[in-house]
Amino acid sequence: MRWDINSKDQIIIATANTYEMKVFTPDGSLLNKYILDVKPIPVTGEAERKISEILKRVRTGLGVDDPETRKIVEYYPVFNCISIDEKDRIWVERYDPYWRDKTRKEIIFDVFSAEGKFSFTTKIEMDIYPQLKFKNGYIYTLARDESGYRKALRLRMVEE
Repeated sequence: MRWDINSKDQIIIATANTYEMKVFTPDGSLLNKYILDVKPIPVTGEAERKISEILKRVRTGLGVDDPETRKIVEYYPVFNCISIDEKDRIWVERYDPYWRDKTRKEIIFDVFSAEGKFSFTTKIEMDIYPQLKFKNGYIYTLARDESGYRKALRLRMVEE
């Protein structure tokens, strides 16, 4: 689950294993539900083995049901996180499973209006982490270089 709060104090909860977002009032009433039909990327090969081993250790340590009896993970998440900008648009950072062992070259975002209508796709051409913060027409985040060093980053938003 990913979440953020917009300027109207509405809570947006997004489910990362599907492309679903729900908007709730501050008292918990459901206002809207947005679903985008996407085809998930299956976890296979070495990645599946590594993830399964990690989850088996965690689940066994927590006394959760026997992980040997079922497949633990089938698909990568559809997205990493969500952020809400100053116009209450929802920025959804797409998940890219192929960057795990290297620095990412770009991050792609799908941007939706406050009403949940797709607006545009954009990208930031560097490895950033964590989610975006918006203030006074700027985007704030941390950027990571190839050595893993992080620095604060402020980007000017330019809309055409």
